[in-house]
Amino acid sequence: MKRAALLLLIAAGCCTAQSASVQNAIGFTNSLTNVLAPEMLATLTEANLIFDPYNITPASVPASVFIRPAGTTAPIPVTEVSAIPGIVTFLVPAGIPYGTAQLYWQINGEPYQSINVTVAQTNFELARLGQAGPALARVAGPNGTATPLGLTTPAQPGQTVLLTGSGIGYGTQVMATLGGLPATVLYAGHDSPAGHDSIQIQVPTGVATGCYVPLALTVGQMAVTSTISVTADGSPCQHPFQLSVNDMKTLDSGGWIAAGQIQMSTGLAATLASAASRTESVNIQFNELAAADVGSYFAPANGIGACTAISSQTGLIGVWRAGDFSVGLLSGIPVPAPPNPGPYMTLQNAAATINVPGSQGYYGATLPAPQDGPLSDPPPPVIAGGKWTWNSPGSSDLAPSSFVFTLPAPLQINGGAPLSLARSQDQTFTWNGAGYDAATTLTAFLNGHTSDGTGTRNVTCVVSASAGSLTIPAALLAPFPAASIGTLTVQISPAGASMPHALLKTRTGATVLMLVSYTTSDNRPVDFQ
Repeated sequence: MKRAALLLLIAAGCCTAQSASVQNAIGFTNSLTNVLAPEMLATLTEANLIFDPYNITPASVPASVFIRPAGTTAPIPVTEVSAIPGIVTFLVPAGIPYGTAQLYWQINGEPYQSINVTVAQTNFELARLGQAGPALARVAGPNGTATPLGLTTPAQPGQTVLLTGSGIGYGTQVMATLGGLPATVLYAGHDSPAGHDSIQIQVPTGVATGCYVPLALTVGQMAVTSTISVTADGSPCQHPFQLSVNDMKTLDSGGWIAAGQIQMSTGLAATLASAASRTESVNIQFNELAAADVGSYFAPANGIGACTAISSQTGLIGVWRAGDFSVGLLSGIPVPAPPNPGPYMTLQNAAATINVPGSQGYYGATLPAPQDGPLSDPPPPVIAGGKWTWNSPGSSDLAPSSFVFTLPAPLQINGGAPLSLARSQDQTFTWNGAGYDAATTLTAFLNGHTSDGTGTRNVTCVVSASAGSLTIPAALLAPFPAASIGTLTVQISPAGASMPHALLKTRTGATVLMLVSYTTSDNRPVDFQ
């Protein structure tokens, strides 16, 4: 009856396209928005919905979903897996034709709505711990057994690692590398329950070991990246943050470790060569981190050495925000209260002492108001490069503590403002890259208008920060309108082992991981010639 009613509505011109998005239900780290694949588990989210799966448990509601391939009048029903107000998860049919299509849906008796989608051969997403954490994986054992892969139960060369995901489609070639070495794909295809896929790879001999060995899958034309833990003999890995085996066991079992995250940011912005200002901030948070949170610091940077471009129409809604809740992160282990480090802390270098007062786990500093100056002699940063010392006076939870770390010099692009970019040829810009290690990446965001003026065009490039230069190809610059104005923002945020870190102990002997999250950026107007 629902299909017949929908046919009548389609004939009457129902279902004006709405602002909504469809994602692979496993997540959206590598998969594409509004792209479906046969037997993919997909989740549709209506526009402007904010859903927090950790704090809200909405009641289930009835829903129906149909797909109408372009050039046809008969909508194809799909299997709804679950629905709550504003969100419905469904299984894409196996025999759906490739190409453009319209997706129709009705949730809880509301009027039918529709959006345009694309049905492709594949739109794979890998199940991970969190949106950017390590892969959820198991290690195959004897007699069909499998052991969850973790920091204290890593894979070994020669073993078979079982990965899961959704959206592999049919007839899709899958290749893999682990630690940069080719890894034999033993199986890639559909699994149970419906909508879930399995990829089995063999750990190559000679692979570099570690807690977060880069995993790269090529699924058809898609690049999917994550990490897994590998050691030569299966013993616990040596954690790059120097966590103990007991701490890693806590994370593997779904528990938490305390962390103090020192966030320091300095950004230069210039509207003209004669008018540059610096915006800076310092705050410190004490909270608890799970395995997914720690692992996210080691997520491989995608597309290093490459530039990509996206054009979008003004006003369309993009990415679904609730991607983590389908990957089994909720272990049921209560989150402990973070330690109290005292009423204030200080950050000190040779030129300044920054007082950082606060309470209840959050501390913020008041820094001097930004000052203007010429780009040839910009305002000096408070958060300068060089040696810093963090100090805590102590509390009932933590003894008086300190640790020393070093920051690189703040980022600065060479050149004036606005920057002039010729659209007809490759354009290179440079920065002070000598102080950054090879593992730190720089991300450049070039933003402007589309040629018809109805939307935006964004070019994103990722390169090694230490390279000191980036070339944007002319082919990516040409679509920007001539004589138009845009913006170029470059940003460096060291991650993983490049982050300054230290381990402290509470008065009861619990671990406190101290991390310095440092961000430095430069923003300039751009004149497209």
